[in-house]
Parts: sequence; C-alpha cells; structure tokens
Amino acid sequence: MYSGEPAVLEGMVADSLPLAPSQEVHWESMCATSPADPGASRIIVGETRRADGPLDRDLLDQALAWVVRRHDALRLTFETVSLDPRLQVRPEMAHALDYVDVSSDDAGTVGRTLFLHSRRPYDLPNGPLWRALLLRLSDNRHLLRVGMSHLIADGYSTEVFFTDLFRAYAALRDQGRPTGPRAPTVPEIHAVQRATYRPASERPEYWRRLIPTHSFPPAFTLCPVPGEIDYLHDRLIELSLSQSTARALARTAWRVRATPFAALMAAYHIVLQAMTGKGRTVVATVALGRDRAADRLAIFQYAAYPYVSMAASDHDTLAQVVGATGQALSDALRQRVPYVGLARTINPDFDRVRPWPAANFIDGGMYSWAPDGRDIHLDGLTVRPVEVAPVAPPGYASEFTSSSFPQGHPPAWVAHAAPSYAVSTDRRQVIARYNDLLVSTLEVEAFCEGLRWVVEQTAHRCGLPLSEARRSLMSILSVGRDGGR
Repeated sequence: MYSGEPAVLEGMVADSLPLAPSQEVHWESMCATSPADPGASRIIVGETRRADGPLDRDLLDQALAWVVRRHDALRLTFETVSLDPRLQVRPEMAHALDYVDVSSDDAGTVGRTLFLHSRRPYDLPNGPLWRALLLRLSDNRHLLRVGMSHLIADGYSTEVFFTDLFRAYAALRDQGRPTGPRAPTVPEIHAVQRATYRPASERPEYWRRLIPTHSFPPAFTLCPVPGEIDYLHDRLIELSLSQSTARALARTAWRVRATPFAALMAAYHIVLQAMTGKGRTVVATVALGRDRAADRLAIFQYAAYPYVSMAASDHDTLAQVVGATGQALSDALRQRVPYVGLARTINPDFDRVRPWPAANFIDGGMYSWAPDGRDIHLDGLTVRPVEVAPVAPPGYASEFTSSSFPQGHPPAWVAHAAPSYAVSTDRRQVIARYNDLLVSTLEVEAFCEGLRWVVEQTAHRCGLPLSEARRSLMSILSVGRDGGR
C-alpha cells in the first residue's frame, strides 16, 4: 500500500542487486567510453529550472533531504564495480545543495559554472550518483540545476525530481509535513522489469535475423582533423519542415496506419541504406518504459531502447516503407529484452570482447524530444524550465581526448561522433548532433539534405518507387562523399 512517507531502512542496508534490465545498455556504454572510471562518463541527464520569487535556501535544503529519502535511486551506490556490477540502496545518503552567488558576476559565469558542475565525475562506490546546484542571480531569481547519471535516471526523472522537491518545499514553507503517494522502490522496479522483459535467448534466430552484426561499411567516414581531438565536442545541424510538408507527411503515415515519427524514421532508414549499401539497417530509439501509474512517481532509469530493424526493396513505394517501418517500430516497442542477453545472442564473442555497447550493431539513432517540463506555481514563486547553455571556461582541457587513447580512436567514441537525430514533439524539427572533429561536416550536411529530400517526397509523392528515389538520393549523398571535410 502506498503511503505518504518515504521508505527508509533504519540501520541496515538492503541486499545488493544486479543491474535492472533498463540499466544494462547504459552501463555497457559507460564502461566502453570511460573504461578506467565509468563514473566519469558523460552519459547523464539533467535539467535547469528558474525560480522567480523569494526562495528560502534552508527550506529548499530540507525539501531536498525529503526527496532523497523518498527515492531509492538517489541513494543508489555500487557494491562492486565490474562489467556485471552489484548495486545497493543505502538507508541514508548525505546530500549537498551546491550554492554559488553569481549576482555580481559577468553574464558568462552562469554558463561556465553549469559546465564545470556537469563535468564532475560520480563516485560509484560511495555516491551520490547525482548532484544539484543553486545559482543566485538576484534576491528573487535563482537557477536550480539537477544532473544525474543516466544509470539511475531517465529524462522523465527530472520532472519527478522538481515536482517532488517543490511539493515538499511548499509543505515545509506552510509549516506542514511533505506527503505524497509512495514511490516504487528499486527492488520493486527491478522485480517488475525482470518479469516483463523477455530473454532474447527465447528467440535467438529471430534476433540474429533482425540485428546482423556485420561491420561493413559504417554510414559516416572517419575523417579526423589534425591534432588532439576532444571526444565530448559536438556540433548541431537543424532541419525544419514547412507546415504543409509536416501535414502531408502525417497524412501519408495515417494512410498506412503509422505515425509521423515512423514516417521520419522510414526516411532515415532509406538514407542510411543508400549511404551504406546495406539491405537492412538498425536504428535505435527510446520509449518511456513507465507502463504503470506508479512508475511515473519514481526517479529511475526506466527508458527502454528498442532497435528498429528494417529492410526495403526497390519495388516498394515510399508509403509502403513508412508502413513497414511503423510495423517494425511497433514490434520493437513490444519486445523488450535485457541488453546483455540480446548482445550475447547476436554476438557469440560478447563476453570475450566486452565492453560491447549497442554502437557495434546499430546504424544510427533517432529519438523523440522529451516533452517540456511543466511550470510549478506556488504562492509568490514560479519555477519554470529554461535552456541555459553550459560554456567551457577558457583553457579548459577535456578529460576525454585522443591523447588519452594512444592506441587509436576507441570504437565507442567513433560511434558517438556519428550523428544521431532528435525529433521535436510537433515533428517539424530534426536536430542532428555529431562531432565534427571526427566526422566530415560536408558528409553530414549531405546526409541531412538527403533526409530532408526523402521526407518531402514521402509527404508529397508517397507513391514514388524506392528505386527511383534511390537514384536521386545517391546524387545528393555523393556531394558529401566527394567533398572531403
């Protein structure tokens, strides 16, 4: 039964647990990108909110302590750090609300402070695997930033964090006691996931057919610039669709019982297959993974990462490819499997070559933006999401550079450099994020132009045969392949 009080085990520590199925994919990537210290990896989630109105720091700290007691994930640590670690929920966890007064500093101080705060590694054995920062801009204006390891939190978790924090703050300010329905514990979440995720070993031939592990050729050519390369560097390219194209694309999708997102992913598969010459491509995406109402009360890494495998022939029309992609996406969303079991099924050498993240078998990634967080209105205080870009201080040296890997660019960071695509909730914007120190911008721009062209054809000429579309597409892509950097 759910009650209002956070569940804390007094004087004892719960039994340790292995990773939950939803945590496995992130841990494999953390070990691959930061093998010496996975806690230093940059696989994190975070959000910044601006508080307008009087804010009592002491009450905010008390409210934060209540949130830490309420959510197991905020007290999660590693009993053992290995490729197959054991995790433990501590009965208590010391927390610190870092505070910086930037009211008299220049405008760049905020960005630099956020940057440095987000770059600090997490102490896996001792925790916490998250941190919070309060920046004072003026007497009645503050920024509050929370950052969490992706191992303990997904994008939805920051909404839970701020909702609980300011519900507790309001109760304490009114001299009351914070209450709310009890959040699921980590052991409870773990048990539910173990019951709902199906072992890939139950259908080995199915998964081996859908996810081939051959490595010929990657979609984007490794084209490093001279000198030292910062693996954390990134660049963005934005594609915008006109309102008429977005509406026509939605109509095409609905005709074949798919969604506009599936139509965009179909175009992505088409361009990937033209770029690589592969007959089947695999695209990673993300699903919320919070199926029960209680799941939406917890801070945890619930997000599932389906792999959408799609093959298309020259005889298909663009509309048929959208329909096939929609079905493949639906199938992938229904069939959740733990990452380690899937990797062992499709790669017999998995245990010998670990860490072996999903970057070894996916051709790309396309994700939907998380919905914007909701404004929180208290008496005299409004807390709303804001975008504040972190800015590296002058002379800052990244801890993940090519000089740290004298044996050559690690495959995990090479894969990280290739563009992934984020799609806005209205399906009118697509943002490509990539590392232009390792991948040619001309090649990425040509790919994005090809993606735009296929989307427009799918929207307005959905009966176009794929064979004809591919001929036109190859001329677009050749500009990037022939143009170098």
